[in-house]
Amino acid sequence: MSLTRAIRVAVNGYGVIGKRVADAVVQQDDMELAGVADISADWRPRIAMKKGFRLFGATEEHASAMRNAGLDIAGNLDDLLGASDLVVDCTPKRIAAVNVEIYRKKDIKFIVQGGEKHEVTGHSFVAEASYSSALYRDSTRVVSCNTTSIVRTLTGTVNLSASGQGRARGLRSGYLKMGDLAPHLHRGPSQLAIMVR
Repeated sequence: MSLTRAIRVAVNGYGVIGKRVADAVVQQDDMELAGVADISADWRPRIAMKKGFRLFGATEEHASAMRNAGLDIAGNLDDLLGASDLVVDCTPKRIAAVNVEIYRKKDIKFIVQGGEKHEVTGHSFVAEASYSSALYRDSTRVVSCNTTSIVRTLTGTVNLSASGQGRARGLRSGYLKMGDLAPHLHRGPSQLAIMVR
């Protein structure tokens, strides 16, 4: 498929995940960052502004508050979506589940993060396991980093076992719940797949 123009990507939520997504988008030859939307007027959107990213308020009220705080705001989320082909929703857990109704009404493709339930999109993406089923979808959910690491490790184990190499070398996989070892990791379960001979 030949693209005549770059895909215009909106990032909704400019926190820990959103700033990384925005930085990744601007590095792609076939994508263009349409802008980032947020609710905050703190240091995060100021960094986006310094990087030359177009800023939008999640709502008109947020846009107004951001303008009053000295930020150069291009509009609200509706304006950003109108200038985009796809939105990557990087808002906190359970907020994207509400936002997807906006995206569906606007008929815009969207990606949500692992904090949302699978049912929000009906598809969960991990490159090793579901790349081909993600093609041509209108939406997907990128699973958490914990789930991604487990799928990557287990996919490798299954592939080695299927080829006979896993059994020949005595590979086994184990599963350790880090929360069992470190009670202070209360946001778990943090998981780790372990390979042993």
